[in-house]
Amino acid sequence: MKKNKQDTSWESSSAWYDKLVSKFKDITIIKKIIIPGILALLEQYPDPDGFLLDLACGQGVLARHLPRQMKYIGKRCFLLL
Repeated sequence: MKKNKQDTSWESSSAWYDKLVSKFKDITIIKKIIIPGILALLEQYPDPDGFLLDLACGQGVLARHLPRQMKYIGKRCFLLL
């Protein structure tokens, strides 16, 4: 018996979200608080063999601020409960 699967992927909303977020690329709270805060946290846990998993990474804003040698995995997530 074939089950009907509801499409819960992010793809149907990604174009809308990209357009929305592109308007806010220079948001001060991201530049002045969130990114520096995350970078400060990462400095407390230096591990040359570690990596960062960023769930709900959105457009990957954080990835653009990380050191190049850092191993990074960003995954857009959309959770329906």
